[in-house]
Amino acid sequence: MEVKELIPLVPIEPKEKPIFPTYGLPDVIKQYSENLSDVYGIPVEMVAMPMFVACGSVLKKTIWLETGKYKNYPQFFVVLNAPSGVGKSEPLMKAFAPLQVIDRTNFERYVNEIKEWKQQCRINKRQKPPQDEPPKPTFQQLTLNDTTPEALTDALLNNGGSMTVFADELSGWFGNFGRYNKTSEASMYLSFFNNVDFVVNRKQDIIRIREPFVNVCGGIQPDVLSRTINSVGMQENGLASRFLFVNCTDVVRAYKSNTEVNGWFEIEYHNLIDHLAGLNQRFSLNLTPEAKGLFQDFGDYLTDLIRTSKNNFLNASLSKMEIHCLRLALVLQIIKLTEPNQIVKDIEPEIMQYAIDLCHYFIANIPVPTKTELAMAEGKSEKVLELLAKGMKQTEIAEKMNVSQQYISTIKKRYKIIN
Repeated sequence: MEVKELIPLVPIEPKEKPIFPTYGLPDVIKQYSENLSDVYGIPVEMVAMPMFVACGSVLKKTIWLETGKYKNYPQFFVVLNAPSGVGKSEPLMKAFAPLQVIDRTNFERYVNEIKEWKQQCRINKRQKPPQDEPPKPTFQQLTLNDTTPEALTDALLNNGGSMTVFADELSGWFGNFGRYNKTSEASMYLSFFNNVDFVVNRKQDIIRIREPFVNVCGGIQPDVLSRTINSVGMQENGLASRFLFVNCTDVVRAYKSNTEVNGWFEIEYHNLIDHLAGLNQRFSLNLTPEAKGLFQDFGDYLTDLIRTSKNNFLNASLSKMEIHCLRLALVLQIIKLTEPNQIVKDIEPEIMQYAIDLCHYFIANIPVPTKTELAMAEGKSEKVLELLAKGMKQTEIAEKMNVSQQYISTIKKRYKIIN
């Protein structure tokens, strides 16, 4: 297979908007996302990427890609960066609608199971001697709208360590990670991205979540994203570099279209999600030799970019792009296996090439800070130095400047301040 010429990295402020490649989208996703794009007047990527997340959400940890060193699950952190009022909520809801149907069905079952459980508890209590309570039923769900750490850890404990945080507006959640007092919460999501075992400390016991699997998908407004990306807290914790950004900042208010949602495309998409959700057999895929060669070339390309870049955030984002590439390829290959007369195959070169092309789009969308924004961040460092010189305590500076104490310690180390 002929390898396409790798697209050069788009400058920090690209003159042309990067184009989302659609040629390799699975037919079901391509047809439905293009239909919804026309209906709601938004770019196709604002629908297609949430659909990728939805597919990964139902696959969970049943299928993974082996690369010799790590397991790669179908897991994504995706942010739709678009102005308020452009109509991104409805297409996002369409992408996750099949998961919501599954959750509603499971919740109805859970309500009935709780009723039966309470009744059995009363019966056991009246027996002589009283019998222990039977195990309490749990709500088996795929998605979670409550973004608090407590709600997420509870959901993970009840659902085999897998969950998808999904909300049409993630601005408040995402913006919180730039605050000085959100370091532990950011560390939690860093563990989730890397599927590192997570320990939950409770009053009565300690529970370990093995290989947590968490997807994140939602919208954010450009001003919130810019403010958060350039906050000291977010620069420190490295969480933002794990995200794939769908930038549609030039989209205006949705126009009124005469196109209607295609019912057949919608049914086909729901059937795809149901099929993926029903895959109970656990198995792994590998890269074919041809796909492995393409992936290695892409890795070399990323290494060259990192060597020539002097921007820490850009380099951190580029270093995660290989992971995104493998995860995208995994979902694409699994969806292909749902087509008629398909057998289980390792990642094919055509699939890998398209995953690489998708990554080029995301590379161009990395929200690299501008020179002005970097200067503002440097100004915050100077203010911290000024307060240190006045003898203010580190904890007081952290609260006053809305930065973490770790950030202050870094500045002290950089300027060799001892106190």
